[in-house]
Amino acid sequence: MHLGMLTESSKAFLWLLTSALTVQVINTCDTTISMQRLERYIGVGQNFTLTCNAQCLDPSSIIQWYLNDKLLSNDSNVKLLRDNSNTYRLNVTAAQMRHNGTYYCQTRPAAATSNNVFMRVVDLDLNVSITSLDIGEGESVSVHCVARSALNATLFWTRGSCERSDTRGGNGTLHLAGATISDSGHYICCATIPTGIPLWRSESVQIRVTASGQRNPIVSNCPLIHYLLGKTAVVLLFIMLICFLTYRRH
Repeated sequence: MHLGMLTESSKAFLWLLTSALTVQVINTCDTTISMQRLERYIGVGQNFTLTCNAQCLDPSSIIQWYLNDKLLSNDSNVKLLRDNSNTYRLNVTAAQMRHNGTYYCQTRPAAATSNNVFMRVVDLDLNVSITSLDIGEGESVSVHCVARSALNATLFWTRGSCERSDTRGGNGTLHLAGATISDSGHYICCATIPTGIPLWRSESVQIRVTASGQRNPIVSNCPLIHYLLGKTAVVLLFIMLICFLTYRRH
């Protein structure tokens, strides 16, 4: 009889121990960030979002975001959002160089920490050798365009829109050989780098081609100037004649 009671007590103890272990396993959770890539490139001025998905989060816990081990808070560019009890988002608008670095989220109290996500913010600087140029018909000209970025930039020239242009390939030099009147107009140097959403930059150049007979329009198209030049020549000749005759008399 005593042995049977001991057996029942042992069973009850084992059941309580098993239940406690089961609860402990269920309440152990890992916080993860649902990103397909662990490194992403973002252009200056572009937006990006990071998501932290929590599993089995304790109702008393909260999620905090960190950049380079510094706690983040809401500001003009950063918004910390909670979609539901398990999903937290970090929205960055108009990213700047200060948003470059390693992001992760962590529960408070610090029961779980997510994996790191490295976001690299890159810029694209574009310069042309000249922005406005006048040339004569038949002349040749070259305009150079230079891009500077941490990523390899693709350059090309177009007379339309960069993003809608059918131009493919190309380089940073625009060359016009034997320019004609039809070559007058705006030319755009376009550059792009392979960020998550391609970042574009452009610089415009105005080229004016004038006909050969119009290089000095002020003189060639003004009869008054021709008249005054003719009169001046006559007066000079008259003065020179008087001087010559005076010299002969002496």
